[in-house]
Amino acid sequence: MSSQNPTMKLLFLLSLSCWYSSSAEWVCPLADPITLDSDGLVTLEQVANKAEGTFTMRLTYSGGQSWVGIGINREGSSDMEPTAAVIGRILDGAPDVSKYDLISSSKDGSGVIPMGLQNLKDVKFEQTDTTSVLTFTQQLSDETVTVTDDSVWIYAVGLPDNQWAGKHLIHGAFYLRGMDELCTEVATGPTSAPAPTDGTGVAQPTEAVSVQPQATGDVADEESDEYEADDEESEDAQDSNPSNPSGSTSSQQSGIVQVASTEDETRPLWVAHGVLMALAWGVCAPLAIGAVLLRNVSFLSNKGYWFKIHFYLNICNILFTAVGFALAVVAIQKQGDEHFKEGTHTKAGLAIFVVALFQFALAFLRPDPPKAPSRNIKSIDNPADTDSNNSTPYDSTPSSGIEHAVNVLPPSFTGDRGESEEIELGRNLDVAADGSEQDVPTKSGIRLAWEISHRFTGIALIGLAWYNCTSGIQLQVENYGEQDDQMAAFWGVTAGISGFIFFLAYVVRV
Repeated sequence: MSSQNPTMKLLFLLSLSCWYSSSAEWVCPLADPITLDSDGLVTLEQVANKAEGTFTMRLTYSGGQSWVGIGINREGSSDMEPTAAVIGRILDGAPDVSKYDLISSSKDGSGVIPMGLQNLKDVKFEQTDTTSVLTFTQQLSDETVTVTDDSVWIYAVGLPDNQWAGKHLIHGAFYLRGMDELCTEVATGPTSAPAPTDGTGVAQPTEAVSVQPQATGDVADEESDEYEADDEESEDAQDSNPSNPSGSTSSQQSGIVQVASTEDETRPLWVAHGVLMALAWGVCAPLAIGAVLLRNVSFLSNKGYWFKIHFYLNICNILFTAVGFALAVVAIQKQGDEHFKEGTHTKAGLAIFVVALFQFALAFLRPDPPKAPSRNIKSIDNPADTDSNNSTPYDSTPSSGIEHAVNVLPPSFTGDRGESEEIELGRNLDVAADGSEQDVPTKSGIRLAWEISHRFTGIALIGLAWYNCTSGIQLQVENYGEQDDQMAAFWGVTAGISGFIFFLAYVVRV
């Protein structure tokens, strides 16, 4: 009988091992939610099971129905690409959770490629009217990505109504300095293991063994206290850390996570760009052209005020255009996109900027209008006086350029004749003091060419600029899911100014 005891004990140990392995599982409760964005719409819950080499995440967006995703940038930067990401979305009317390779930021979604290795577990993508929730379990290390404390995590939320194409509604980057390890291994089989015997069928007592939750240095009480005590110091250190992917303020939550919010750094640049371009071409340009059309109105014709208004409004136009153009270049640079390669809007914007600079420079090279014989007219500055010969030269223009533009303007700019003289049979007609017609030197060919090109270019510019302002507003709507209120505001102001000017010009001419 004693010879049977070792064999029986071995069989018992083998059966106990099989029972334990088949009757135990890991229970991994998620850690407390961590807020990722400044508006508090995106939260992350996570837990790691290092015993099984996995981690679980739940990303929640509380702003509506959109795709949501999270992943790790392979180059350790805060850019959206190159990133190995898990994205939950509605695909062909059904929830889908898959791993993707983000290789470009093309807004049509062509740079988001499904991976060949789809080794996710326990995936779920759920939506209500106000929330979109992504849950998944993934390996801590596989051929696509390896999770470390230095990994830069990227998260993003798509446009409303589950739109797949377009820019991100929200996105950012953060460090996850050690995941929570809150897993416990619990038995799921019988409440007690079979009692060992001594080979005679008599059960022997066993010792009770309790399984304690795993505790790591990251979540131990003393470590938690240390994190809380050093919270402010850690924030300062992170702010000055050059490895911070976003350059923005980070914070520690739950003692283990340092978050660096990078919620679309380029968005303010695009907003400022749009505002400046709208002011330049929706306000300044129509008013500048209006000053020319209404130059025969008495208060505008007095001392050439119409020309000064036209000139200074064009200066504002070119300044707003130049600054707005520069902001667009900086924004595209920050996004990592190629300049003037994607879409008609950027190419048209480049053309507008170059032609506007040319038009502005050409204004300083305006040829002098023709000089006419002396005639009896009153002085501009003092209508009661005339010169010693009781006449004033028809053209008192001192020179071309700035002085010509804003200082002493010729009577043709300030009188009731307007800038252009009536041209008939190749000659300008004037009326002498005695009422008889007399010849006035015709405008030179270069002067006529300048006037035609200046007016044609101005009209073409404002037409192209209006088109580009419209397409820019449409891009904002597509990329950021905004309402179309900006379109109504732009055209309300622009059409209101332009319509009023044309109405006044018609009334004055009639």
